[in-house]
Amino acid sequence: MAKSSDETRTGGRATKYTITGRIDLSEIKELPEEVRLRIYAVRDGKILGTAEPKKDGSFSIEFVHPLETPIGVNVVVAPEVPEKYRQNVATKDACMETLEHHISALRWKKGESYHVDLGAMHVSLPLFQHWVLWMRPFHVHGRVRCRKTGRPVPYALVDAFEVDPLSGGGFRQDLIGSGVTNTCGNFHITFPWFLVLLPQTRPDLIFRVSQKVDGATKAIYSEDPTKTRWNMVDGTFVNLWVEDDCLTFNNPTTDRPGDCSFLFTRVGLIGVEHIDNDGYADIPHSLSAFMPEDKDAPFGATLHLCGWFGESSDITHYRIQYRKDGGPFKDISDSLSNSYYDLSSGKWVTVSMGPFTLGGLQNLFTTPYLLDKMEGKHRPWWFPDLLAQWDTTKADGDGRYTIRILGYRWDGTTISAPTCLVIEPTYGEIELQIDNSRPESKILNLILATQTPGTPPHVVQPCDILEFKAGDSLTVHFRAYDANGHLCGYQLDAMYGHNCRVTPAPAGASDQYDPTHLTPAKKWQGGNFATIYLASSYGMADGEGCIAGNMPSCAYQFRLGVWKRTNNGYGRIYPWVEDTTHVTIERA
Repeated sequence: MAKSSDETRTGGRATKYTITGRIDLSEIKELPEEVRLRIYAVRDGKILGTAEPKKDGSFSIEFVHPLETPIGVNVVVAPEVPEKYRQNVATKDACMETLEHHISALRWKKGESYHVDLGAMHVSLPLFQHWVLWMRPFHVHGRVRCRKTGRPVPYALVDAFEVDPLSGGGFRQDLIGSGVTNTCGNFHITFPWFLVLLPQTRPDLIFRVSQKVDGATKAIYSEDPTKTRWNMVDGTFVNLWVEDDCLTFNNPTTDRPGDCSFLFTRVGLIGVEHIDNDGYADIPHSLSAFMPEDKDAPFGATLHLCGWFGESSDITHYRIQYRKDGGPFKDISDSLSNSYYDLSSGKWVTVSMGPFTLGGLQNLFTTPYLLDKMEGKHRPWWFPDLLAQWDTTKADGDGRYTIRILGYRWDGTTISAPTCLVIEPTYGEIELQIDNSRPESKILNLILATQTPGTPPHVVQPCDILEFKAGDSLTVHFRAYDANGHLCGYQLDAMYGHNCRVTPAPAGASDQYDPTHLTPAKKWQGGNFATIYLASSYGMADGEGCIAGNMPSCAYQFRLGVWKRTNNGYGRIYPWVEDTTHVTIERA
């Protein structure tokens, strides 16, 4: 390949250039936060180098150029803009007034590199006012919350990225502004947006949320360019719902008592006042992830058990115990930790809360407020009333459990009973019905009955192609069952096309826990069911682009979903147990 003329003139070497100077803002009393400056070295419409001034206004631009002899360069001072607009500003394509200085080829001083010191470059008040006039701070407000609990996510970093489609496909993402959530999960991001460049455009944004825990940064929410909010309006409020596990402030449902009493307050989000003597929860519908049919709900999976020790109590540690169906008490020994936000370091710090062995006694725990009381501190804790994280799958199987507290006092050398601890008579012990078993969800068979003489009803096999004509019927036999009697509901759908479903569903295709199933024992097992699809009964289309008609010719998925009432304090642990089978229907 032939060398360019510039390479030929230098033998392929590159010449280094350095420009130094200082931005003089003596006429400007105060530089607004949204006004940041950038200096460019420009030649023939191209940016050769760029730099930001330091706090004292000094700057240094370095670049290389293939010409061996000195070159003429324009130095341009302008407000900082997103990187994609720098070319427009530096070459005045944006029609923005700038501060410029020309360096002739004769002015360079030869040393290890060509060097020019420009001294002070004075920014006049009228020029600065012009910049402020055409530059507008853009504001984005929002709130970050945890999807599982509905709680705000505090002390999280929210980054806003400006998205631009690329000519060859794909997208470019530029970090344009950041903000930190407060204790309510609210954030505010401000960044400069230059209306003078493209007056009719607004930023196109996506967001990322991260938390710093024990020095490691974890992204807990991240949007890709397919989630871009195009042409956002200044002052827009956005809600960001975090699906991943994250640290939130789990606000207690009751205040800490001022006396020596102890009481359980909640399991996850469910207050103990909503848990009956049999250990079932009637869950308030206002709580996240629950539905009206969440009545008489047992518990399962890993539970957060919460409670308070009174401010006058001298307790420092405790054991938390369970027993099944009136049997002997056993210690909960699952590892427990909690986190507080360190304002000085800007990160969450994890602290072990047990189990500890003190004075020969095992499985002792403490809580954030007891630890702060012992250490003389007051810290913003993630979960201030968390007593235990209990993995019920490691307990003694499904059944009714009693949970209690035993309090202790540690003086540094001896563990002893506290002198001031009163177990609250109503909520000092709680009953929990535990059920971790999986419900059954099974499509048993499909029976096709036709009007063709001499053709008896027959079992349809998966992937069969069925001729389906007026007068024919397809019966689906299925099983929705829970041996422990904690079934919450089931639903059978006939899906076809692109998210289309047969509508209305035939009788018996769905049911849920309601007063028709209530028994004194709070049981509903479900069982075997059947529902009949008639070839001539359906004429509605449910879904975009769906075909209205009597079950049109298409591939069909019969989808059965079954769910239980068992919850972990935040939502159901079996929200949808699915079984499917597929056939193709050809209309005759």
